Amino acid sequence: FTSLLFEAAMDADCASRQLAEIEALQAIFAGDGEFELLVEPQEGASEGASFKVRCEEPIGLVTVLLPSAYPVEGTPSFVVEGP
Repeated sequence: FTSLLFEAAMDADCASRQLAEIEALQAIFAGDGEFELLVEPQEGASEGASFKVRCEEPIGLVTVLLPSAYPVEGTPSFVVEGP
């Protein structure tokens, strides 16, 4: 039972921290077409949030996938699509 409470608290904390990170990135990438939220962080979801960020050349479009337990466990993965 204690383990279930810990997991629920971790889920809520992870979703909250993912959302705060996403909001900070949205403020940084506030230009037209610079930020697109694909999957919103949700407590208890099997997958984490994902979003796209349009960076200046030579980087281009970057898709960011957050594990559901991020930032407590796991690291984001990135897919870079050319400019």
